[in-house]
Amino acid sequence: LPVTGILSRPLSRIIPKDETTAVSIDDLTGRRATIDIGTAKPGFPARAKAKDRHGYSHALMVEPDSDDGIFNAGEEVLLVRREDDIFKAVAVGTHWLEET
Repeated sequence: LPVTGILSRPLSRIIPKDETTAVSIDDLTGRRATIDIGTAKPGFPARAKAKDRHGYSHALMVEPDSDDGIFNAGEEVLLVRREDDIFKAVAVGTHWLEET
């Protein structure tokens, strides 16, 4: 039994350990998202995709933070807060730039 303990200690350093890439949904606040499907208006959220710190994509519902905001498919937004299951976002402004 003591020999097993002595041999297993160095081996435990090279054996992979359990790791997770799970993140809280609140960790997406402050990240950029791209409107994927639909048009987001106040009271009418649209589906968007955002990447977490590990680079994994998450689908979420987004609507504008202001009463006069509208986001169309393809626009990039900044997630500023969350109310229940819907994220509130503000425009980043990159949709006004010309593509070259």
